[in-house]
Amino acid sequence: MGLDTSLHGQIPEYNSPGYYWIEYQVTSIVGAALRWFFLNSNINDKFKSTLEKTYFLHQNYPNPFNSKTDIQFKISKRNRVVLKIYNVLGREVCELTDKIYQPGIHQINWDASDFSSGIYFYHFKAGEFKSVKKMVLLR
Repeated sequence: MGLDTSLHGQIPEYNSPGYYWIEYQVTSIVGAALRWFFLNSNINDKFKSTLEKTYFLHQNYPNPFNSKTDIQFKISKRNRVVLKIYNVLGREVCELTDKIYQPGIHQINWDASDFSSGIYFYHFKAGEFKSVKKMVLLR
């Protein structure tokens, strides 16, 4: 038994059973059990994959952009879509849409001629699905 001070408080991962420090053995066994449970249960994957098939938000194009950019999204059922633009401080600067869309791929153009250069975030919400992406406005 020994103590390795070079670990800096991190717990090593062991791929196979073996002899190692007792304080790490308990953590490794619990960690391995949790990893096995979540890897083999697909609890989160089933929910996530269903939402991803129903909704998808693309990265704006072009990015970075000068004054105009297109934001494309896909919905597979009729739903209310809200798309808002926020500045880097988290303040809403523009609401691009807030209406009911039919299933399909849709594209919204943002004319940012009246806005200053910087990083902006667009927040997409349709039903239970929410997504945020970053874009850069360069002048």
